[in-house]
Amino acid sequence: MVRLLQALATAEEEERWDDAEVTCEGRECWVGLRQTNWRTVNALLRLVALRDVSDTDCVRYAINDVGQLLLEQSGAEDEIRRALYSGHNFTIENGHVRRLKNPVRTAQILKRRNQRRLTSPI
Repeated sequence: MVRLLQALATAEEEERWDDAEVTCEGRECWVGLRQTNWRTVNALLRLVALRDVSDTDCVRYAINDVGQLLLEQSGAEDEIRRALYSGHNFTIENGHVRRLKNPVRTAQILKRRNQRRLTSPI
């Protein structure tokens, strides 16, 4: 995962835009002319370390602030996982995961949706 993030970050810094994105079609993923493992891309998506920059033609991803934090701090993966599993909204600020004020918990949203489905007339 780290090698893919490093490749994307380096390409972005050097403004080599073709190499600064992962392009996927099904389970085939490419960074420039090099094929990369779709499982690695999937793992980074689960960690929200990539942002979707897709257009109408293909699925594309680029590194985001979470991905940058994973590169900069070796222990950041656990901190990000805890934030994701808590269900709260968070942001990356000054190299740390910060929980947003007045968070909306994902579990509460899902619970409300399910309650509406159960009580809505068919």
